[in-house]
Amino acid sequence: MRTRSVLVPLSLALTLLGAANPASAGPLTDEGCATVTLTAFDNIYSLVKSALYEALADIPSANGAAEQNRDALKGVLAEMDFFRTYYWVGRVYGGGGGRPGAVTNAEALQIFSTLSDLVVTLMPTQHHAVDEGSVYASNHGWTSFDYISQALAAIHTLRVDSGHCRMAYYR
Repeated sequence: MRTRSVLVPLSLALTLLGAANPASAGPLTDEGCATVTLTAFDNIYSLVKSALYEALADIPSANGAAEQNRDALKGVLAEMDFFRTYYWVGRVYGGGGGRPGAVTNAEALQIFSTLSDLVVTLMPTQHHAVDEGSVYASNHGWTSFDYISQALAAIHTLRVDSGHCRMAYYR
């Protein structure tokens, strides 16, 4: 007899696993959590916004890749705005328990999962920037690609830090 598998988005599955664990509510004091900050997230946002400005600089030249890059980057920024406003500021920095800014085990997992989703959303913008910088020989496309690449590297670092923060709780 064959079994049927059910595909669940990774971020949802990880969030459900973290939420199901009652130990996940406690604040962490582990040094690894110190780098999981709103400032680190805002630095990534600034890189993505800079990439958007570079794409916008190419729009008047009727560069189709720049328009695709612009649209995709606007989508990434909207996703980041939502996460920042409704999750990070609302829960982590507006959280109760006299611990503003302290990341809990469950929050570290949510940050890790959301950043995973953000990578998937950001990857196509890098492709559009490559087209913009190569096919259209645009310096703005090249610079947009560099900003996107820096943002992806910073996301990776923040994901690793939030993953370590999550795991440190169980040591």
